Amino acid sequence: MKKSVIRARFPYAVTFLTRFALLVIFMLFSRAADSISLKFDGNAIDMESLADNSSTLLAVHAAALHCKIDFQWNTEQEQMALLKNGAKATLVLGNRHALITSSSPQVSPVLFPLSKSPDVLDGVVVLPPQDIALLFQALLPAVKVSWDETKAAIEVKKDVPEATNGFELRTVVIDPGHGGRDPGALKGGIMEKQIVLDVSLRLAKLIESRSRWRVVLTRNSDKFIKLQRRTEIASLYPADSTLFISIHCNADPTSLGRGLETYVFDTKATDAEAAALAKRENAEEEMDLTYILNHCYHVGSDPYSLKAAREVQSALVRKLKLKNRGVRRAPFYVLAGTKMPAVLVELGFISNYYDRKKLQSASFRQSSAEALFEAIKGFDRATTKSLAKADIK
Repeated sequence: MKKSVIRARFPYAVTFLTRFALLVIFMLFSRAADSISLKFDGNAIDMESLADNSSTLLAVHAAALHCKIDFQWNTEQEQMALLKNGAKATLVLGNRHALITSSSPQVSPVLFPLSKSPDVLDGVVVLPPQDIALLFQALLPAVKVSWDETKAAIEVKKDVPEATNGFELRTVVIDPGHGGRDPGALKGGIMEKQIVLDVSLRLAKLIESRSRWRVVLTRNSDKFIKLQRRTEIASLYPADSTLFISIHCNADPTSLGRGLETYVFDTKATDAEAAALAKRENAEEEMDLTYILNHCYHVGSDPYSLKAAREVQSALVRKLKLKNRGVRRAPFYVLAGTKMPAVLVELGFISNYYDRKKLQSASFRQSSAEALFEAIKGFDRATTKSLAKADIK
């Protein structure tokens, strides 16, 4: 009887041991996945996550030390300051914004949204790695800071040349319009947010592989980002060496509108069509003219923005062979909040059958990215050789 009971229970013992072994393996792999590589100036360290099972968090002070960034902790105010070369990032426990300031009076303070509020775990201040990467980028504008989620790695590379007097292009900020719960223009199951993200990713790849410019995407996946945050991301980079390009597709209720157009900011729209388009693009957030006037750092007559818009429009028409609707002006919020040369591109009309067929084509999207890349090169040549210095503050 005793032997039969042992035999009957043996399979359950094996099952228990198997499950236990799988659990141990899972825990080991989970622990490995939480190890984040931080590479600075060729030297890499592995940082263990101090998070719970739901997220990955890193010790801010440890990352700062490795990247030679000073830090201070204020116990009474429960805040940490990161300091580098006159720039300062202030973190407050429980507050999902970091304040970026500079000792230079020409650089305005920026309130930067974080994906997660700073917290204290095991006695140290922690943040997600993507937030640490963006904060370090603000503190280290002369280098490129990137966060690769697939590789679980933060990398700081000194691959950008020093800036010179006047405008010298060093950074291109690409802003794929809409995203997440905001699809943008819709027609026949085609969504603007998908088309512009694809073109933006293709353009970013061209810039990374064929130039020395730093490239920054305000979004690299299908997620919703407020207009204000898009401009805040762009404002992390120097105005005298950064170009901002917001990429969109157009729409017309009559389905007759066709072609390409490029916009620069102005409080007064070129015409009723431009005004209607700006109203549609601004509709995702409740803002009024007061916001525009309070956050406008440049106007539509800015020579750099106009030069960039003309280069973009010319390259797109030449490459894509669509109707030329010209360079226009309108009060787009996403352009009003930027400090650097900024343009908004409309890559054809989703509402029009002919344009929509083009926009659905992978080859057309690649050609769009190539045309934009050529336009950026043309803008860079023009600003380097002949464009008068703008008063960018």
